[in-house]
Amino acid sequence: MTQTFTRAFAIRSTAILASLFLLASCGGGGGGGGGGGVSLTLSGSAQKGPYLAGATVTAWQLNASTGARTTTSVVSTTDANGNFNVAAIPWTGLTEINVSGGYFDEVANGNSAGSVGLSALVDLQANSTVRVNLYTHLLAARVRALMAAGNSHAVARAQALAELAARFDLELIGGVGPESLNLTDGAGTHRQDNANLLLFSARSEEHTSELQSHSFI
Repeated sequence: MTQTFTRAFAIRSTAILASLFLLASCGGGGGGGGGGGVSLTLSGSAQKGPYLAGATVTAWQLNASTGARTTTSVVSTTDANGNFNVAAIPWTGLTEINVSGGYFDEVANGNSAGSVGLSALVDLQANSTVRVNLYTHLLAARVRALMAAGNSHAVARAQALAELAARFDLELIGGVGPESLNLTDGAGTHRQDNANLLLFSARSEEHTSELQSHSFI
C-alpha cells in the first residue's frame, strides 16, 4: 500500500509548485458577516508536522459574499501537539482559521528553523472542529479567489474541492473536506488521503519559501 501511495505521489511531485501557483490566487474585498451576540468555541489541530506549543491561532470573521477578512478576530495558541481551542467567537458563518508558528519537521526529525502560516476556511454554522494543513491552505486560497470572482461560498467550495481532489488523488470519503484529514492516522477511514497528506507535507519542505512568498492570507 505504501508503494502505491509513493508512486501516486511521485507522479504528481513535479506539479507541486504548479499547484501552489494555480490554487493560491486570492481575492480582495471587505465588509462584515453574521454576528448577533453569540459565543462559539472552535477546536482543532494544526499539522505541517504538528505545530509546536505557542503557535498563534487567529480566527477571522470573513465577508460572507467575498470571503475577504473583516477587522474582527479572536486569538488563541496551540499546545505541544498542535491542538487548539478558540473560545468566545462572537459571530457565526464563514471563518478563516490561520495558524502561524514553528512545527516539528518530520524530514529533519527536529523542530523547524522558522515559522509557517497555514489557513482553513470553515462555516461555523456547520463546524465546531477543524484541522489546518497544507490541503486546507490551498483549498482556502482557491475558494477565496472564486468568491472574489462572484461565486457563492457553496459554489466556490464545491469547485475548489473537486479541483483539489483531482490534482492530489484524494478520495475524500463521505464527502468530507481536507479539514477532516489527519496525517498521524494511518488506519482510519481516510488513511489513503492521510498518507498522501503526509507525503505532500514532507515533500513540500523543499518548497517552504514558495509557500511563504505567496499571498495566501
